[in-house]
Amino acid sequence: MSTESTSHVNEGVGEDQVNLKNADNDLRLERLNTYNGLWRVMMPRRSLDGSLPHNLSDRIPLEIIESIIDCMVQTTLVPTAQVCRAWYPRAMYNLYSAIRLQSRRCYNLLVQQVRTSPRVKQRLATTDGLIVRHFMKRKGDTIPFLDALPLVLADALSSLRVLSIEGGLRAAMHPTFYLGLLQFKHIVSLRLCSIRLSNIKQLQQIVYACPHVAELGLHHVTLMKTGPVGRGSSRPAHIRSRTESTTSLRRLDIKAMDGFQHETEYLMTSVSIIDWLVSSTICTSLRDLEWDVGNLAGMARAGIIFKQLDRLLEATGTSLSSFNDKTKWDMAFVGYESYISVLNLVHSTALRDLACTANIDTVACKRKDGWSVVASYLCRILSTVRSYQLQRIMIDIYFGPELATTEPMPFRAHWEEEEEEKEEVWGRRLLKLMRDLHSVMVQPYFGALTAVHVAIEYALSLGTRKRSKGDAHDAAEAIEVIQQLLGPWHERGLVKVSHTTKIYYPPHLL
Repeated sequence: MSTESTSHVNEGVGEDQVNLKNADNDLRLERLNTYNGLWRVMMPRRSLDGSLPHNLSDRIPLEIIESIIDCMVQTTLVPTAQVCRAWYPRAMYNLYSAIRLQSRRCYNLLVQQVRTSPRVKQRLATTDGLIVRHFMKRKGDTIPFLDALPLVLADALSSLRVLSIEGGLRAAMHPTFYLGLLQFKHIVSLRLCSIRLSNIKQLQQIVYACPHVAELGLHHVTLMKTGPVGRGSSRPAHIRSRTESTTSLRRLDIKAMDGFQHETEYLMTSVSIIDWLVSSTICTSLRDLEWDVGNLAGMARAGIIFKQLDRLLEATGTSLSSFNDKTKWDMAFVGYESYISVLNLVHSTALRDLACTANIDTVACKRKDGWSVVASYLCRILSTVRSYQLQRIMIDIYFGPELATTEPMPFRAHWEEEEEEKEEVWGRRLLKLMRDLHSVMVQPYFGALTAVHVAIEYALSLGTRKRSKGDAHDAAEAIEVIQQLLGPWHERGLVKVSHTTKIYYPPHLL
């Protein structure tokens, strides 16, 4: 797969078939990155380095080669297409299956190629996904283009099903933007990331302009003006009747920003968004819900966030089959007993998959008090399960240095006092919590369980020397404790434990 051998690159390929100096080469230079679906993580960029001898590469079935090409990143697809005639169709199909626009210049180039190159226009007709990423921070790249993009490219991207917008959206978008969105008739996945909108009505305009959207991602969305949501009148008149009965989400992914400086802003935004989702019928058929509001260490009004989550879980009713709470709740310093009880799964009677995350102070995890927090956390969540169909449970346990904070917290004194107590006191408390947890785990709601996966992640501060022997000892000890915590399920052979170690970079270094 090397591009260094000119004879091998051009072997068996007609000049008219792989001449990328015009349309395709221009797109390559502008880095229209691959995008294979709303929920797929972008893979890191790699280069083609080295090649197999011909007597070996020729023996590889084409089906295997095509499967490999399907997994390749965009930067390698153009040289891959130039290797031979057999590889060209699959490589070019993947190159155009999803594209990424991240500058005004890139957008202008694509528009030019659509107008002048029939080959590019033909390939764009099969494009499935589009990422638009524009934060207008680059020098000379301050002219917005998202306003005109839907109207200009709607005909060319006639098969577009996945749309992701990162930045680019402003509080005062041109009206043609919303009208143009209506031309994308086949969008089923919509993701809005790192955007600041004027109010909830603007967010509704964008979502309701895609009446067939089934997957919605709201990542770091901020509303400048918040307020109560009214039914009917808050929807734009020209699309209200069209979307009232057709917009029905199957998957919802909500992520919020970290940081104390955004606390009040996010709280108000979350209330407005949940008000809209709950008061409308958009979530009545929701199947998958993913919820991640960052690290709530120091967030004094964490109960408000849990209340919004509880409202959303209640609104989804019996349709929800998968719930993933990825929030790193800080249980070491926040009064967890006051807000964990708000997380209520009693309405999710059709739940099949459940995932949750627990944070533990790095120091506390070496004693029984840290595991007492985990036991109490799991007991409170699992005791609200009312689904007889639950099959899989995923538990993420995070040991991180970021939990250590200088923010004044009302529960810090309580924890410091208990830290001074004897280890035997924590041991007795842990045993009691384990008995309570075990009594919950043997309830009939968990009779259909087939797998319980516990993933442990250790976060080391930047500059900390990794001690492999110490890490291995900590991991082995943690696995033993987890097996005791989940005793009834461990005896059924359901529990699987994995662990990883990552470096924690303080925010001021990022």
